[in-house]
Amino acid sequence: MQVTVHLFAQLAVLHGAPFAKMTLGDTRTPKAVVRALADHNPALLQALLQEDREPRPSLAMFAGERALDWNAPLTEGEAELFLTCPIAGG
Repeated sequence: MQVTVHLFAQLAVLHGAPFAKMTLGDTRTPKAVVRALADHNPALLQALLQEDREPRPSLAMFAGERALDWNAPLTEGEAELFLTCPIAGG
């Protein structure tokens, strides 16, 4: 399955581009996408994963306007993904 992951803010800067195109293997979950991104680009490792290789709690992944569960399988219609680090300010 081919996916395009759109990256924003510091994730795009660390990656060096605003998106990444990837081919997923048998494990097709948002968590697998984040792990593959971190493995492919070590500059993203600390921004994406905790020491136990779980996605950082500050991350959110969307397909369209729908937030994705890290462990739910992706469908063919979810080939365009958006990875963000929501922030709050005051």
